[in-house]
Amino acid sequence: MSRYSNQPLPANPSIAVIANDAIGNFVVVTPLLQMLRTELSPSLIDFYSGPRTREFQVKSDLIDNCYEFLGRPVGASLNDFRNRYDLVINVEKTPTAMVLATVLADGKGYVCGPAANLDGRGEMAFPEDLVGKLWEDTEWISPDLAAHYPILKSAFIGEIFCRLCYLEGHVPPYRVPAEVPSQSAPDVLISTAASLPNKLWTVPNWISLLNWLDREGLSVGLLGAKPSAQAEHWKGSSEEDQILGQTKLIDLRGTLTLPQVAGLMTKCKFIVTVDNGIMHLAAASGRPTVGLFRYGIHRLWLPPTGAVHAITPGEEQPVAAITLQMVEEAVRNVM
Repeated sequence: MSRYSNQPLPANPSIAVIANDAIGNFVVVTPLLQMLRTELSPSLIDFYSGPRTREFQVKSDLIDNCYEFLGRPVGASLNDFRNRYDLVINVEKTPTAMVLATVLADGKGYVCGPAANLDGRGEMAFPEDLVGKLWEDTEWISPDLAAHYPILKSAFIGEIFCRLCYLEGHVPPYRVPAEVPSQSAPDVLISTAASLPNKLWTVPNWISLLNWLDREGLSVGLLGAKPSAQAEHWKGSSEEDQILGQTKLIDLRGTLTLPQVAGLMTKCKFIVTVDNGIMHLAAASGRPTVGLFRYGIHRLWLPPTGAVHAITPGEEQPVAAITLQMVEEAVRNVM
């Protein structure tokens, strides 16, 4: 096993990619998967993640095999994977992912991204080049990140992942499996839950926005996981119940597969969402979207497609500080 620093790889290399299983994490890796396909012509790309995005993984034409390392073991002895990969790419800096990267690359493979030392103690050093410095940089939301790293054309995380793997071509847009359901779509789709409390907008503001949209004659549907899973993995489940109880919001949570959610988005007029996985699916759909971001985070996570119109509060303020007037103005613009 060696650190990857753009050394020549065998023709049609075998590649493993390790990523978190949150929806947003899966979607932002799809440009990387596409560039690996086009620039390295791999014989296979195996994807190591978890159960929450499996519905996308198994239908993606960018992935040959998918294995769960989050939620439960991969299902086979890791010895079976020794010497299987020429290149192991890890974009998830957790102890479990770092150890997995080292185990999968042990033998003939190169490893790119966070990895544990072979003895399991400490982290493997990054290459001593500009890419290695970017891997080590903890300020990816810096407003001048791209200026510090000539390898970057933007500070978008999807591009960052590609450049960290020494891929130099055009960064493609998101590509996720989509299945358009037969049911009609509400005029507007929203998503209110998120992974952190400071990503949430307030219940009174959501209620006021929904009542205004109702007066405009627009139906609105709520996207998200089924309530039991929503409460387990995300913040804002109880807030969703409050909003549903006081508006005409249509509850679509847990009624669609992930590819069907992506497909339903293509049938609506526009989307309003906090910064979560639904926001990335909205960007993939190309539908006009109003996205509520924490200050500075939008520089890293806002997809550069132009479909998502970002709103941010003041510096060091939570999303809850975004006013109703700011969101209504953005919605009028996309309407």
